[in-house]
Amino acid sequence: MKIYIAILILALSITSCNELNSFDEEKEKKEILKFNKYFSSVEFIKWDDVTGPIIRFSKDGTLAYTIVDKIVQVTYQGKKGEMVRGETHFAWTAIYKK
Repeated sequence: MKIYIAILILALSITSCNELNSFDEEKEKKEILKFNKYFSSVEFIKWDDVTGPIIRFSKDGTLAYTIVDKIVQVTYQGKKGEMVRGETHFAWTAIYKK
């Protein structure tokens, strides 16, 4: 499951067709390995919405946007072998054009 989340986040980071057209396979492989290393080293305690996602469409249907607001809690092994608990508040928006 963790690898699928990592790949999804990586895929969502492609922001335009230009980026997709200039796709660098070696660079993307390195990014996937970096994401996989992170997602394999943490245990997710919480991945919860602070508020439900907001999804809106323009009246003419040519634009849409989403707003996401999440709290993510993880545990991971620190440099000295101790278990560390971390929490991050993530919020982002995405705009889509037809």
